[in-house]
Amino acid sequence: MGWTEADIRAVVGPQRCRVLMGLNPTPALPADTPEDAFLHKVRQLARREGWLCYHTHRSERSEPGFPDLVLTKPGRLIFAELKSATGKLTPFQHTWLDLLRHSVAHVEVYCWRPADYAEIVAILTRRTP
Repeated sequence: MGWTEADIRAVVGPQRCRVLMGLNPTPALPADTPEDAFLHKVRQLARREGWLCYHTHRSERSEPGFPDLVLTKPGRLIFAELKSATGKLTPFQHTWLDLLRHSVAHVEVYCWRPADYAEIVAILTRRTP
């Protein structure tokens, strides 16, 4: 017996279901998407999917290297650094991401680029285990 659209929707959620069934493929972002436009697109997606989002707009007085985004919803916590296609992580960013990745069980830590947008959609639309 095959999976129905309702079966898939129940497991992965409605948005991801449409993507998996080829009804609404996730458009790729151009490789030259500026980081601020990329950040806006990811925050927009996250809010639409019910995530609480935090981003420090002016980081001059903040700890150097702290990730661009903190996203949370029941059962999930994500730290994400966003980079342009050619952007490089600083040593401070490497340190933060590595320490966060190994801080507590089940925390999700990512460095995302515009080319990763389809994966980002999959991550943010995935249901809590």
